[in-house]
Amino acid sequence: MKPSLKIHDPTADIGRDALRGPTAFDELCLAFQKATGWSLRLRADPSRTTSSDLTSSNSNASSTGVAPGAVSLELSPSPLPAVRAPRKFAEPLARGIARLLGEVAEARHALWQREAELAAGIPVAARPAEPEVFAERLDGILRGGCEALECPAAGLYLLDQGTTELKLRAAWGLARYKLAEPPRPLRGATADLEALTGHAVVLANEQLCRLWHAPEPVEAALCVPVASPTVPLGTLWFFSRGERDFDDRQTQLAEIVAGRIAADLEREVLLGDAAARAADDRSEASLERWIADNAGLPPLDVPGWSLAASHSHGDNALPAFEDAFVTDRGTLAVVLGASHLAGAEGHLAIAATRAAVRAHAMRLRRASAVVEAVLRTVAGAFSGSLATSLAVALVHPSSGYFHFAATGGVLAAIRRAKRSRILRTSAIDLECETAPKLVEERGRLAAVEQLVLLCVRASDCEDPAGERAARGARSFAAALQTAIGADANALAHAIRESTQSGSATESAGHLAVIARDGSGTKP
Repeated sequence: MKPSLKIHDPTADIGRDALRGPTAFDELCLAFQKATGWSLRLRADPSRTTSSDLTSSNSNASSTGVAPGAVSLELSPSPLPAVRAPRKFAEPLARGIARLLGEVAEARHALWQREAELAAGIPVAARPAEPEVFAERLDGILRGGCEALECPAAGLYLLDQGTTELKLRAAWGLARYKLAEPPRPLRGATADLEALTGHAVVLANEQLCRLWHAPEPVEAALCVPVASPTVPLGTLWFFSRGERDFDDRQTQLAEIVAGRIAADLEREVLLGDAAARAADDRSEASLERWIADNAGLPPLDVPGWSLAASHSHGDNALPAFEDAFVTDRGTLAVVLGASHLAGAEGHLAIAATRAAVRAHAMRLRRASAVVEAVLRTVAGAFSGSLATSLAVALVHPSSGYFHFAATGGVLAAIRRAKRSRILRTSAIDLECETAPKLVEERGRLAAVEQLVLLCVRASDCEDPAGERAARGARSFAAALQTAIGADANALAHAIRESTQSGSATESAGHLAVIARDGSGTKP
């Protein structure tokens, strides 16, 4: 018969050992029989045997296409005349073989599940209960296609991300170890390339199968594309033991099976994406709750002093924090920090910074030493640029003397009734070097005076000409005079309103106000 090829323009159980020749297990049994004079054979139902002629393994494993179960071997005298080893020696060897077979079957069962997962591109741990169900569903589709087309075996080959290789991801009628074989290069896979262009390829005889590089050594095969409406996913092969033709009805049926597989693959991908989005939403909600729980200054009762804080909101707000506490020496510590990193990374940085400040402020007396120690500590825990602004003010409640130090984008001022004084602003030091660039100031707050700290964006202080920083400083100074005689909370609100409505709109960040009201303190 003259070889012929049919290509159709387009508009998925039989025994698993259909294409398998003598197995390694058969060779093992023959070698065992020659060596010991005892016969081994695999039993499908170990419960029907007696303990006298059964050697079994409790390993959780699977025969081809069935649920995991016990691998059991029957040990019996060989019918062939031979020197027979004592049973007490043969039986432990048979038990060891059974255990090894159980482990191999268990590994093959896990591989069967994982290959089905990879076919859909879903992570192994996405839904622990789903991979086996999905693998069984793929097997059921392939089995139905084989029965409808009267083919002994079928294989689903999917493209890798680089679209250069085809990997067997699911099979029916093929040996399970085929799933562990390396991918086939797409280059040279003539039938697969033709199918990926949208055609069904019919290989009616063994010569055509060799010429078109069928993935299995068979006498006839049918290859159809597996594709979504926009993306080719791979190919579906049906294999036959004898030479045969596939008519238009059978080809269309194979394409329907391939379409069902493509729909299931897309469904699994969508489910995986939905699960990932749900996990992201839960993470974002948890982060928002953490931010809300840690916002604002903790309540403190320091006679003669009042504290207030205000922070910006919205998508452009800096991840920042404000904190206040009394050290073991009775010093009032007020801290303002902001990270110029975005998202969760920035919030992790400020959480670490806040914890480090509380730890170092308990043992160090100078604000500059606290800032330096905090930046070294936090920088050691983060790779790359830390991009942190930090201001620390240590105030002696009885005398009003304070020590202030800052690094990054920080503005600070002492507000007085007649004239406020802007302290030296810090330079941006986003790299958090071992020797950070600090500014520090010492002074004394008299009665009804306030120390105001404001964190601004890095971009507002880094412009080469310094124009934006200068405008921000002028807006900050003007805001200090808008609420003469106001208490700490009213002053914080007034500065916030002024900086957001003035020329330094982008500069408005977190601010803290330390106010001395004059009661309970020494003059």
